[in-house]
Amino acid sequence: MEGITSYNKDFTKKMAPPATQIRDDGQKLQGGKFEGEPTYKDAYKKWDMCGRHGPFISKDPWVQPIARFEGETTMNHDYRKYAQPPRQSMKPQEETKLSDAPFSDNTGYRQSYQPHALGPKFVREREQYKAPGVPFGGVSTFKRDYRGSVGELTKSFKPNNPAFSSGQPLEDLTTNRKDYIKHAEPPRQSIKPQEETKLSDAPFADNTGYRQSYQPHALGTKFVREREQYKAPGVPFGGVSTFKRDYRGSVGELTKSFKPNNPAFSSGQPLEDLTTNRKDYIKHAEPPRQSIKPQEETKLSDAPFADNTGYRQSYQPHALGTKFVREREQYKAPGVPFDGVTTFKRDYRGPIGELTKSFKPDNQAFSSGQPLEDLTNNRKDYIKYPASKPYVHVQEGYKKPEGDMFMQTTNKSTYRQLPLDRNAMIRPTDAGKVSNGPFDGTTSYSLNYKKWQVKAVEQSARERYHLNNAPFEGMSTQKAHFIPHEMVANRSFKPDNTAFQSYANTM
Repeated sequence: MEGITSYNKDFTKKMAPPATQIRDDGQKLQGGKFEGEPTYKDAYKKWDMCGRHGPFISKDPWVQPIARFEGETTMNHDYRKYAQPPRQSMKPQEETKLSDAPFSDNTGYRQSYQPHALGPKFVREREQYKAPGVPFGGVSTFKRDYRGSVGELTKSFKPNNPAFSSGQPLEDLTTNRKDYIKHAEPPRQSIKPQEETKLSDAPFADNTGYRQSYQPHALGTKFVREREQYKAPGVPFGGVSTFKRDYRGSVGELTKSFKPNNPAFSSGQPLEDLTTNRKDYIKHAEPPRQSIKPQEETKLSDAPFADNTGYRQSYQPHALGTKFVREREQYKAPGVPFDGVTTFKRDYRGPIGELTKSFKPDNQAFSSGQPLEDLTNNRKDYIKYPASKPYVHVQEGYKKPEGDMFMQTTNKSTYRQLPLDRNAMIRPTDAGKVSNGPFDGTTSYSLNYKKWQVKAVEQSARERYHLNNAPFEGMSTQKAHFIPHEMVANRSFKPDNTAFQSYANTM
């Protein structure tokens, strides 16, 4: 199909004329340069905005009116009060009409319903456990492939040096005990008040302003809406419910019980207390435990402790020189005197423009000479309806039924109590006979334990350090390797104290 229509065949493209501007009076505006003066120059008035001549003040200032407003506002003049009709009750005026015909519960679903027979429920067959055909050889992959731990044991980094002990006794004289100065503490003052509170003998006046000015008012009766009573239908229900007629019972087979039906087997012989553990247990003789406590005492050295280090031997004290102190700069007053006029005071021209007008209302309150009417729409249109007491249902008292209750149950009538035999206390055969001899409380630990005579380790007193008072002879490494450099003074960024002068008027 060709996409040629009559519109495409007869359409001819034409060039549109250039757009021109048209004024409100219909004249066309031609493009070009404007020559002449605008019309707003005749009506333009130039205001003096200089701050030196003061702010602009209008010739006709606003004056507050003195006379009060007399008349009627547009709100009161044009307002029309409409009469509101009383609200209508949405409650139906007529009672519900009941039909005398019996209720027909026959529906279209019941007429067209056809019951179908349901087949048995599909139950998946449970798979039985199948034992492997090849017997277990007794060797697992772990036992077959395990090659033991690989690597060496971790070495101990504990030092083997014996503990050092000094023969001198320990001095318990600390710095706190030696330099402590006890100060006299003044006795604490009691904050408890010395004078007791004095109670007044005059009776308490509980008369308040509320009790004096209170006037009791009579309370009116409370409006209670009448409660509607339930009205039962006049015709009784004489039919069969849908549940009784359509109920067909449970569909499908009952779930089978997997509980074995075999009765509990009980033999007439008493239960033997000889278990498999007691019968097959083989007791092995355990050797006595060996003591891991060392048998030898710690050997102490009699040589004194040499606390002389290489730092103490090679240390040489040096005399310190004087500390370099930078000279503080003195304040320098400016050479040119201050003329008392800043650039802000000289160049400020005051605020520009008119002052903002105030929209605040006048302070004259409006008052009317007519008395206030307290008649509202609720008071004028209120209609009091007759009310009665609400219905209260009175519960009937309990009445004991006639006759006696049959207390005999099937449990009481068919239950037969069987004689019970008490379980006999039987001692196991492997326990042996009870011995009446004394108890032997000796153990291998109490027989093989050896008590060692260990002396307490004495704490050594540390020798005090004595300062060497001999002067240092030589040169320190700091002075020997120090290279002095010329110090450049830091540049001060503090502004000069000379006043800034403007030459705006001289240009």
